[in-house]
Amino acid sequence: MRSFTTAVLLAALVAGGPALAQSDTSLSDQDRSFTTTAMADGMLEVRLGTLAKNQGGSEAVKTFGQRMVSDHEAINRQLEAIARKHAMAPPAELPATQKTEADKLTALRGEEFDTAYMPMMVEDHQKDIEAFRKQARQGSNPELKAFAEQNVATLEQHLRQAREIHASQSVAATPKKR
Repeated sequence: MRSFTTAVLLAALVAGGPALAQSDTSLSDQDRSFTTTAMADGMLEVRLGTLAKNQGGSEAVKTFGQRMVSDHEAINRQLEAIARKHAMAPPAELPATQKTEADKLTALRGEEFDTAYMPMMVEDHQKDIEAFRKQARQGSNPELKAFAEQNVATLEQHLRQAREIHASQSVAATPKKR
């Protein structure tokens, strides 16, 4: 964990120069944990959304992927601005577990991609909504609390859309009785 913290601080110094060199300890452990996790999750959503746009089989999945890229890039920019105020920089790359998830989808195309991607989006957005709601209720930093509360509605829309697309895939894949 110490090497990860050191890497994050070094990245912050390189990315933000002297302005970020002074450590800001005003964030609670929960605020820092939420910020770190949400930044990595946001990066993953953009990466997977890009794959969906390019490799998805159905127009619904491609459109959903484009929405993930657009919405999560905007959310990421908001969070990164808050994080930089507190000497936190976005991760330079995806954490190993998320990189593994993305790598699995990289090799898939068409219906095979859609079938793997949509259940992942349902699960990821359920987790994200829970984390954002918790931050809105229990976070210490008012700006992060407001950020979480403001963006939970967008994540809920994503979840509804992901569930609808996934359900339509399930129906389409069910063999019809004669």
